[in-house]
Amino acid sequence: MVPNGVPVTLELQTLDDYRIIATAGRDGDVHVTGLPLRPVDETLARVAVIELVSFLVIVIAGAIASMSFVRWSLRPLTAVARVAVEVSDQPLDAGHVDLGDRDLPTDPSTEVGQVGLAVHHLLDHVEASLRARHATEEQLRLFIADASHELRTPLATIRAHAEFARMTPGLPEPVNASLDRIDSESERMGRLVNDLLLLTRLDAGRPLDCTEVDLTRIVVEAVTNARARTPGHGWRLDLPRQTVLTQGDPYRLAQVVTNLLTNAATHTPEGTTVSIALHRSETVDEVTVADDGPGFDASVVSSLFDRFSRADPSRNRSNDNAGLGLAIARGIVHAHGGQLTAERDHDVTTFRVTLPRARSRSIRTEQQAEPIPVSLTRRQDDLPADH
Repeated sequence: MVPNGVPVTLELQTLDDYRIIATAGRDGDVHVTGLPLRPVDETLARVAVIELVSFLVIVIAGAIASMSFVRWSLRPLTAVARVAVEVSDQPLDAGHVDLGDRDLPTDPSTEVGQVGLAVHHLLDHVEASLRARHATEEQLRLFIADASHELRTPLATIRAHAEFARMTPGLPEPVNASLDRIDSESERMGRLVNDLLLLTRLDAGRPLDCTEVDLTRIVVEAVTNARARTPGHGWRLDLPRQTVLTQGDPYRLAQVVTNLLTNAATHTPEGTTVSIALHRSETVDEVTVADDGPGFDASVVSSLFDRFSRADPSRNRSNDNAGLGLAIARGIVHAHGGQLTAERDHDVTTFRVTLPRARSRSIRTEQQAEPIPVSLTRRQDDLPADH
């Protein structure tokens, strides 16, 4: 070691690291002075740990303070979000709409207040537009209802005069043909007026009759009538072993099944097989009407139940078809708390009616007032084995 007075660090095997300085004495001796580095290293390590912990504490505290400040400053946006959620949860597609009270920040001096003010004005505009739409719908509904009522009398008068004129002896054949045409067209218009009046009542939410309904009997009678009208189709019937009783309007439910069967028979050629099935579960009763005739494109499913809808020009249309049958069926099913859907899968068109069974019950087949006739099917192998 050179006695130059410069401190150096030495690693002593038995004493760890030392900081040593060597200086020359007056008599030529070398004086060596040293201190251990362990206390210094331990002190520096503790300082480093303290500084690290202090830094983390300051960072965490700053982050918490910043988050708290941000949340406090953006707290008015919570009210905006709450109002937006409440509005989005309301049924805005039909009926009277009231967006309710809106507790929104409206201070134009802040950005959040400007947002709240803009949302408030937007909701006011939406509410005014929905109210105007509802008023227009109510006026249109009243007009249709009044017009339907007013048209009943002249239509009955036209039919009565046509019938009276037909009783005149010696009328030429062209006159008789014209009278028959007048009578048939007035009858068709009368059915259209009744359908429009029914749709208006359904739109107005008027309650239907609610009695115990034998859904099995309704299906059987509807299929029997459909087979009599269109014997060229094959009719298959699948019923459960127990008679299905539900709560509802028997006339309207029968109208639903009849409309679906008429739709299947009208829009399919002769030789098409139409299958009607009635299924039960613990929660719903389900009626399905399926046919293997020409189907509709999947793109028209959304408008299939619209009024005066012409779903697919490839399906034949009757001249007496006004395009209201499916709309009426859907309205009646919805009035009963159910759903009416349509689908096309594997060349089979299926209409499915689902009715809730919250207040329904069923009895044994042996208690049926009328047996299920075997003559419902055009071919013997079309019948299910149980019936």
